[in-house]
Amino acid sequence: MEAALETGIGLRYQLTGSPAGAAVVVNIVVRHPQMVNPDTQLPMTHSTAQYERLIGAVEHSVWSFDTPGDLVPGVYVIEILHRGRELARQE
Repeated sequence: MEAALETGIGLRYQLTGSPAGAAVVVNIVVRHPQMVNPDTQLPMTHSTAQYERLIGAVEHSVWSFDTPGDLVPGVYVIEILHRGRELARQE
């Protein structure tokens, strides 16, 4: 797949466990080819974000190609972690 501005990659997932509807904090990590962080102007190879998700709900995580600097060819990996444990991974 070739990246283009205003497109993205991602995955849809559902956390399992109990009790259904309970809130769980997950970390989303996107590992990507080296690019320049627009805020710091430093090189970066991954981005992270933390979200509260509900057990049983269908959720999604997306990496968007918003600027020309985001259009770096290579392998992109999206990981979903809970307390340091990998729950899902999509390359």
